[in-house]
Amino acid sequence: MDYKVYLKVICGLLIVGTTLFWLSQEESPEDLHNYYLENSPFKETSKLSKKERLARGLPPNKFNEQMYDLTLDPSTGVPNYDSKQSIQKQLQIKRSGADRYAVPGQSGATPWYEIGPKNAAGRTRAAVWDLTDGGGTRVIAGGVSGGLWRNNDITDVSQIWSRVTGVPGNLAISIIVQDPQNTSVLYAGTGESYTGGDASGNGIYKSTDGGLNWDLIFGRGFSGTVTTTFSPSVQVEGYFAINDIILYDHDLDNTTDALVFAALGTTYSNGTGLDTTINGLYKSDDAGASWNKKTLGGSAEQEVNDLEVQEVSNRIWVSTTKNPYWSNNFGGKFFFSNDGTNFSQANPTYPTYPLTSESDRRRTEIASSHQNTNTHYVIVETANTSSSTTAYPRIPIIYKTTDNFSTLTYIEPPKSADRNHPSFDFTNGQSFYDLEIEVDPTNDNIIYVGGISWYRSQNSGASWSQINVWAQQTGMEALGISTVHADQHGLYFKPTEPDKAIVVNDGGVYYSSSLSTASDTTTFFGNEKEMITLQFYTVTQSPPSFPGNDYVAGGTQDNGTWEIQNSNLLKTDGSEIQSGDGAATEFDQVGGHYLISNYVYNNTIKRTQFDAAGNKGTTSELFDIISIPNNEGDFINPGALDSNQDVYFSCAGNNRIRVITELQRGGTPATFLINGVEAGAHVTALAVSGFTTDSSTLFVGLSNGKVKKITNANNSGTFSISQVYNQAGSVSDIHFGENENEI
Repeated sequence: MDYKVYLKVICGLLIVGTTLFWLSQEESPEDLHNYYLENSPFKETSKLSKKERLARGLPPNKFNEQMYDLTLDPSTGVPNYDSKQSIQKQLQIKRSGADRYAVPGQSGATPWYEIGPKNAAGRTRAAVWDLTDGGGTRVIAGGVSGGLWRNNDITDVSQIWSRVTGVPGNLAISIIVQDPQNTSVLYAGTGESYTGGDASGNGIYKSTDGGLNWDLIFGRGFSGTVTTTFSPSVQVEGYFAINDIILYDHDLDNTTDALVFAALGTTYSNGTGLDTTINGLYKSDDAGASWNKKTLGGSAEQEVNDLEVQEVSNRIWVSTTKNPYWSNNFGGKFFFSNDGTNFSQANPTYPTYPLTSESDRRRTEIASSHQNTNTHYVIVETANTSSSTTAYPRIPIIYKTTDNFSTLTYIEPPKSADRNHPSFDFTNGQSFYDLEIEVDPTNDNIIYVGGISWYRSQNSGASWSQINVWAQQTGMEALGISTVHADQHGLYFKPTEPDKAIVVNDGGVYYSSSLSTASDTTTFFGNEKEMITLQFYTVTQSPPSFPGNDYVAGGTQDNGTWEIQNSNLLKTDGSEIQSGDGAATEFDQVGGHYLISNYVYNNTIKRTQFDAAGNKGTTSELFDIISIPNNEGDFINPGALDSNQDVYFSCAGNNRIRVITELQRGGTPATFLINGVEAGAHVTALAVSGFTTDSSTLFVGLSNGKVKKITNANNSGTFSISQVYNQAGSVSDIHFGENENEI
């Protein structure tokens, strides 16, 4: 790092440290907490619409920002990541054998049962064709919230997935690679840097038995050392993201050299950078026992994004993305090495159209030719791209070089046929999140790019064909192409058969039996059987007295609200009952009359009614009956149900609670607001007392640490608000003990 930058960092830390010392000396814990909330890095972005967030390159999902503020430590102003990492490690050490990776509270006497849904998968970023499989059909894949999974025959839709033990099942798997010379060795990287810290990892895992068992070889708690810019031997914190991993055979003798390279990205949350001093390119000469940070040149730290080994030249290529933590550190840079030790920067000449400046270039992906040493394809996320007549915010630009990055030639991008998307941007403003490019291993003219959907060119980008859509729509029937879940994160050609491939996206893993015919036939199918990786925000269950089948429902990240009936503690198929992000769900616990499901911000609240025998009836949108403003409350909005009074409560923004009454079977819902809850604070937790049944007694947890009690909360004219508790730190949950006074 340039010494001037280093001095700026040190001075900045001293200033921050002095400020915090002054605050800690002068302010109470409650005042400190309020100070940190008032200066939250998400104070401004929380007000942005989805469209505005996309324009700024922010994830459309605000849940992580919501949880950041909710769980920050009042004494430090940030969530206590150390505590989470330490507790996980302690649990693993205390357990042994099959229980090593059990969830808290699990034992032989109190087992947990995985019930599903077993027919829907969640967000997936990584996969590999398992080279130990003689039949060539076994795939290992990683879920963002579901660990590692194996499918013995991805080409057979009837095959099921099984979870690989040894890697904690709640870790985000970002990359998987296998040693082609010793196929028993695999590496898996955790965490992702493209979602602003939504899914931080804890390092790199290694398997030496074909993926059956895994050990942490890089990150908090491993026994090796890491040499970084700032210290000769440090334990990395483990909040980072592993953007990529490659294995390198530098002397081409087809033996394992044990050279491993890893790209460490910064998990960054709008002003708060994690592991900001150790991001970059790391190399291990001893198969992961120790690691050294490589210098890529220049005066600033590089945020390494993509690693490629071009087989025909045996050259390593590196590309970068923007690191928001360091000023003037932009993406779009290219580095290369012929020996794995020394790296040089390539400085290509960009075309004048479309015009991009260095400060506009962000995430950059490389696809190197497997045939020609000088040929590579590049796709670059841009912050702002302009021509002589038009300016487009944040669209991906595709380039080709045939002279090893001396010059780049612009390739016209594909036109999107997906509904509600601009034709000029196949990522729909999400090029920071879903951006992929691959070149066919046997033909340089065949390239693929992925954004919301996948596109194929067989003439080096002169023309494109869309090979799937994320949702069918009127007028697209004639295309005859596959429906594949949106947001593409990777394409992996089948070894020796590159016309076949698997793709990973926010809906799991899909297999294509023929990429070359996918532009006019349905060659993709999703294999989601028992890959239980949906990310649930909330869950609810029918009461024991429910006359129908046992009924469980919950809201998920970007995969809707799902229901499961009569699981009998077994893995069970489910049904999607509401699309989009699924938020709070509540089941009537007195009589089982109805289920409440919710989309984000109270924007779509639905009531599903059940008859007296427990049979599911009609589902109605409450907005058709009552009037509720759009975008009130939080992204994943807290809610609570009083089943005795058939009243639903939810956050309606600062100082307010939304109340919906008359929800019982056959009732006509009505609504009103409880105003004046707490000026300057919003609701973070709600709980209805089950000890008062003739009216609603509501306990309200607030962002400023207070707990309020509202009596007669179901009555717009007689409710009364009082404070019962105050603490430092936001209230995240409320439960009752043996009576209403024990909270």
